[in-house]
Amino acid sequence: MREIPIQNRAPRSRRGRIPTGMGMAIAAATIFVGCAKQPTEILTEIRTDPTVPALLVLQYTITSASGPTRTFTSSVVSLAPGDAAAPAPFFFPMTMRMGPLAGWSGAVEITLNGRDWDTDRIIATGTTTAEAVPETSTRATLTLTAVSDPGGGDGGTDGGTDGGTDASSDAGSGADADDDATSDDAPSDS
Repeated sequence: MREIPIQNRAPRSRRGRIPTGMGMAIAAATIFVGCAKQPTEILTEIRTDPTVPALLVLQYTITSASGPTRTFTSSVVSLAPGDAAAPAPFFFPMTMRMGPLAGWSGAVEITLNGRDWDTDRIIATGTTTAEAVPETSTRATLTLTAVSDPGGGDGGTDGGTDGGTDASSDAGSGADADDDATSDDAPSDS
């Protein structure tokens, strides 16, 4: 009897091959990812002066110098571990990525406000200018300073008795008297 030779390899299967349609899709995705555009953003180094209290919430607004009605606003909350009631404050100096500013180009103004965790009042503020360059990360530096009277010029938050926005009807109540009033705001006697 004659022995028939047996091949010791497994039969070929299509498992290791990528179907032609799928291969084309992977190639297209690779090309697409390779052509992805870098976002237009501003890396802002934030410093504080010694008078700034601990900050847990930062809100920034970027305004185009060429079109002041074009703005981008965002808020950031500290993620540093704190107690059960609130996170720990931000550590300064720090760098914050501001954007994306798709389609922006030219001079911009950055306003950064530190807000009180409990009242949402502005307790620190800073402003700087920067340049937005399409598909590029540019850099800016900003210094926060404490707001001298967070109970008065607070950006519209009312701590008075009537629930309105810094209403003059609070005057004399002792709660949030119209601290923002200047001599130009006072009625004349003439």
